[in-house]
Amino acid sequence: GAALEAAASIDTVVFDKTGTLTVGAPTLVHVTPFGDWTEATILPLASAAESVSEHPLGAAIVKAAGARGLVTPPPHDVQVVPGHGIRATAEGRVVLVGSSRWLAREGVDVAAAEAHALSLASRGATPVLVAVDGALAALLGIADAARDDAVEAVAALVARGVRVALLSGDAPETARAVGGQLGIADVEGGIRPDDKVARIEARERAGQRVAMAGDGINDAAALARATVGIAMGSGSDLAIASAGVVLLRPTVGAVHETIVLARAVRRVIRQNLAWAFGYNILALPVAAGLLYPSLGWRLSPMLASALMALSSVVVVLNALRLRAAR
Repeated sequence: GAALEAAASIDTVVFDKTGTLTVGAPTLVHVTPFGDWTEATILPLASAAESVSEHPLGAAIVKAAGARGLVTPPPHDVQVVPGHGIRATAEGRVVLVGSSRWLAREGVDVAAAEAHALSLASRGATPVLVAVDGALAALLGIADAARDDAVEAVAALVARGVRVALLSGDAPETARAVGGQLGIADVEGGIRPDDKVARIEARERAGQRVAMAGDGINDAAALARATVGIAMGSGSDLAIASAGVVLLRPTVGAVHETIVLARAVRRVIRQNLAWAFGYNILALPVAAGLLYPSLGWRLSPMLASALMALSSVVVVLNALRLRAAR
């Protein structure tokens, strides 16, 4: 009830990208090895690091290695750095898989990959860098198709006067490319989980009522902080537990439907309250006999009971109209 009530007042929807606006089934579309590395030697190590990750981009790397018939070695000492990447040891070597910004912060020289990474990002693919023992080993490009109804759903939200924004941990160029495809102008990329929380808090301080729609572990804090958190039912357990609304149909259109339904519920509640108060204000004086001396109006107990039951029937029937809400 609280989630529906809050959703009725939403004027801004902030979307995550991967798994929310996109189908969440990214595929590896590009591999550029560096140094003495080849696709066949670097993918098993990258797959080993990502084999314990719940992130869709990690799943794409693991799937690609398996599709190529490459054996993934067991990982050790795995450390997930939310919003950045993952560190693990495989075959005695330290493997880092993540964003160029994070690898650079870890002391890896990423200059050789920067131009190509920007090119991939401008085409809507997510650039992922792999480093082994502190040296750049490969640039991976991972693409994820937008959900079929994403463009239509974003347009429907805008048509209802709802602001739409995109906050993504992907490279800014990738986020802008996807936002442009979907008709979203308010786009920020390279956003960490705590950045998402800060952006939502800033919007709410400015008077906006914000719904956060996401599906991943990285979205959990933002889902919990927003006025209403909306989690995709296909998302992580932590995201689902943090949200007030869970979409059993993982479509962008269901976000729009949530707001439409919540507004319809609020409208019906107001109608029922107005009816109940107005009906009783008019009927109680008659039932109490206050109008009998002047107008001769009075009700028998049986008729008063019937009219009271009729009031409840009207309220229930009006509420049942929500079954037809579209």
